[in-house]
Amino acid sequence: MNSISKERELQSCDTVKTIAMLAVVICHCAAACARQGWFVVSPVKNTIALGYLSSFLGMYHIQTFVFVSGYLFYFLKYELGKYKKPLEFIKKKALRLLAPYPVACLWVLPAFLFFYHPSSDRVFKKFVLGEGPSQLWFLFMLFWVFVEFYFISKILDRYNFFQKMTLKTAVIVGIFFYLVDFCSPLLDRLGVPNVFQILAAFRYIFYFYAGFVFRKFDFSKLYKFAEIFLALSAVITLHFISFVHGKLEFIFMNFVSLFNCVSVFMFVAKHLNPKSKIFEIINKYNFQIYLFHQQIIYVIIFLLDRYWAVYSCPAFAISIVGSLAISVGITFVLSKIKPARVILGIKQ
Repeated sequence: MNSISKERELQSCDTVKTIAMLAVVICHCAAACARQGWFVVSPVKNTIALGYLSSFLGMYHIQTFVFVSGYLFYFLKYELGKYKKPLEFIKKKALRLLAPYPVACLWVLPAFLFFYHPSSDRVFKKFVLGEGPSQLWFLFMLFWVFVEFYFISKILDRYNFFQKMTLKTAVIVGIFFYLVDFCSPLLDRLGVPNVFQILAAFRYIFYFYAGFVFRKFDFSKLYKFAEIFLALSAVITLHFISFVHGKLEFIFMNFVSLFNCVSVFMFVAKHLNPKSKIFEIINKYNFQIYLFHQQIIYVIIFLLDRYWAVYSCPAFAISIVGSLAISVGITFVLSKIKPARVILGIKQ
């Protein structure tokens, strides 16, 4: 199977998003068990290998999820003709991404207070201004990516830009979005506050646009290289996180992550169609797993360190299984409560 249809790509989007969210959970578990101190405690005899795994997955997970979001945006807006009214679009995305935030804070904030003992000023900046509300930053970021790109597309639609766009034009526009992405960390370094993750949205809109372009154009001939691309992306990423630092890291990180997004998307579309019951459950509840998983990892690592002194690799495995299982259990319970089910977007 050396080429893949657009229909097959579309069917794979849910699988890719679920794999991306699983990668987030694994990344956080690895970081919590590694030597670099992501969490307030770490297991006995922590290992640097898990730090590399965390950095490795960090070059794939959120970027790939945003890439798929851009892919679906093109399909829904330009092929199905949806998203015509700006206010309706914003309302829909706000209900999906922003409405869960206050409820999720009731879960996230107590754990943050217990483990980190922050000042009131730090709590205000992180959770009220949304500058760093643990894993919930993603909700704000993705909302602004949708809104920013939507209005850019509305302006360009006046000139039928995307309908007439060639691949060469798409690359030129991609350079513009890369420069937007490039400027975001500069603004952060200059002290511009990342209120409600607006700067983060500028950083990720590059991947959204890339997914948008991937849906518009036919890249089916590239699928014969899908396995090579994925292997190459792994080698490049390992080299990048091991040896590339400073200005070079700053300049080329986005290109490496973009190649990773495309490689994962193509490989999954070509080869993976999971049918197991466990994967179906994770797929069904992947958004809620993301909302709940991090604080469960905190508690698991804290308890393992305090009472059993477990080494890092067993703690890593326990935290993955525990965070997934407990997140699914919490979601299942909340699905029985209608207000929680509606606000958190839990599928029936």
